[in-house]
Amino acid sequence: MLLLPEAITLTEASDTLRLLKVSLEREAEPLLVVDGAQLRRFDSTALAVLLECRRLAEAWGKRFELHSLPEGLVEGCRLKRAIAKDSVLTYADVDLPDGRLADKLRAEQYRHFRDDSWLERHLTNAQDTAVM
Repeated sequence: MLLLPEAITLTEASDTLRLLKVSLEREAEPLLVVDGAQLRRFDSTALAVLLECRRLAEAWGKRFELHSLPEGLVEGCRLKRAIAKDSVLTYADVDLPDGRLADKLRAEQYRHFRDDSWLERHLTNAQDTAVM
C-alpha cells in the first residue's frame, strides 16, 4: 500500500510522483492500493499525480485502487444511478457541480497536455442540459 502525503499541490507534485514511482517499482503485489487518508491539502495537481500513478501501475501490469480519498475530490458530485460495489466511477456516472474550478482545470490539462477536449465538451454538454 502506498500512502499519499499530507499535501499534493503544484509545489509537491514532482517529488510526490517521484516517490510514488519508486514505491511502485518496489511493490510486488499485483494490486496497487493508494491510501489518501492523510491527504489534507491539495489542488487539481493531485488528480494529475494520481492519474499518472494509475497509468504507471497499469503499464506494469498492476491493478490500481484508491482508498480513503478526501471528500474534496468528490465534493458536490451526485450519482446519476445506482452503482455496484467496487465498480469504477466515470464522468458518465455522476452529475458534477456547476462551475467547479477543479473540473475546468482538469479539462484544460487534458486539452493542453493530451490535445484532447472530451472533458471540455462533457462540461459544456452538462451545462447545456442543466439550463434546459
